[in-house]
Parts: sequence; structure tokens; C-alpha cells
Amino acid sequence: MRLSVFAMAMIFSFSALCQDNEMKYMTIPPLQGPWTVRVSALHIEHGVEYPTTIRLSGKVEIRVPICVTAGEKKERVCEGYMVLHADEAAFDEATGAIEAHGNVSVIPISK
Repeated sequence: MRLSVFAMAMIFSFSALCQDNEMKYMTIPPLQGPWTVRVSALHIEHGVEYPTTIRLSGKVEIRVPICVTAGEKKERVCEGYMVLHADEAAFDEATGAIEAHGNVSVIPISK
């Protein structure tokens, strides 16, 4: 009986450890316009209220659309993304500000 209880405890611990290493994904709705920001990380902490600061850690990726105002009608045109990779980051939903730490890189990606 002790062996089976120990075995079940080991399986549960291993299962919890594996789930902790799975990537989490989130799409952040914009305050203005139809363009969304996509984030992924091993750990994501999001407050209850919107907008809030989202805290990400472990294999962080933040994908932000590149938008410019163009033409006579001053329309916003979005073509491609800036992709940020970091060990940790905080994303402010209200302002779009990103504070990143540890092995930070930013790469432009065209559509």
C-alpha cells in the first residue's frame, strides 16, 4: 500500500512539473483599433482589471503589429510585426509599454 501511495505521489509531482513547463499563450485586445498583441511565456500573470500590467517570465515572446499613419485620409496601415524575446517582461495594456529583462532581442518580421 505504501508503494502505491508513493508511486501516485511521484506521478502527480511529475505531472505538475511538466505542466509548469508548458508555454502559455494570450491575445491582448487593443484599447483602440482592431490590432492585437500576442504574447507567450512559460508563466503569465494577468490582473483582474483591464487594462493592467501583464507579467511574463520564461521564454517570453511579445508580438506587436507595426502600424503607421498613411495617405490623405490618415488611415492606419499595419504591415508586419516587431517580435520581442526576453527572459522576463512586463506589458502595460494601457500604454503598450514593454519593460524587458535578460537576453532581450527585437526582430522585425514582415507579413
